[in-house]
Order: sequence, then C-alpha cells, then structure tokens
Amino acid sequence: MELILRNKGLTAGLMIVAVTFLFFGYFTQAQVEPPAESNSVGADLISLSQQLTRANLSTAVFSAPEYLFLTDFSSPIPEEPLGRINPFEALGR
Repeated sequence: MELILRNKGLTAGLMIVAVTFLFFGYFTQAQVEPPAESNSVGADLISLSQQLTRANLSTAVFSAPEYLFLTDFSSPIPEEPLGRINPFEALGR
C-alpha cells in the first residue's frame, strides 16, 4: 500500500490505461451472430462417422505383389538384465 501511495502518478496512469482498454474492448466488440441452424453443430462429425462405418477394408492388399516384396528391416531387441526387485530399497542390503 505504501508503494502505491508513493507512486500516485504512475498508479493513476496505469488505471487510466486499464479503463481505456476496457472501454475500447467493450465498444469495439463485434456482434456475434448465432448459427443459422442450431442442430448443425457437429453435423460434419456425424457425417464423417457414418462414412467411416461404411468403409470396407479389403484383404486383397496383403496378396498384392507390392506388399509381398516388402522387406522387414527390423532387428530383434536383445535381452537385457533386469533391475533390482525393489528399486526403492536402500543400496547394499
């Protein structure tokens, strides 16, 4: 409180700037129009969901020559030693 009383000019200036921003934001706020139909919210998601449920996956892809000529370049994960039974137990026990 003492800091505010010592800097009355700065405090008043900050208050004027804050009030100016509030009034400016209030009076220049664009009017938001509601959507034409209230049931159109999420209609695109429902349409997409219906398209996905109608999709059929063909297993013919797995017999295609392009798929059969694919090469597996993965390497096996080597076995590594496991840690302690209780990792939170003090060391040396």
